[in-house]
Amino acid sequence: MDAILYLVEGGIKWRLRPKDFPPWQTVYDPFSRWNKAGVWEAALDEMTVRHRKKTRIANSAKRSNQG
Repeated sequence: MDAILYLVEGGIKWRLRPKDFPPWQTVYDPFSRWNKAGVWEAALDEMTVRHRKKTRIANSAKRSNQG
């Protein structure tokens, strides 16, 4: 998982990953399967929902403290 996040976040090519990560196929194969199954999209959607909820709560608390 660390290797996938590192590569995707940094925009690094799979075959150019740092040598302390597993072989590129070991990292790419699960990523590809999860991507085709919609796992990444579902995870990002859930993170977006949680972020928006957290932001909405924080903004609400700021407004109530101001007035």
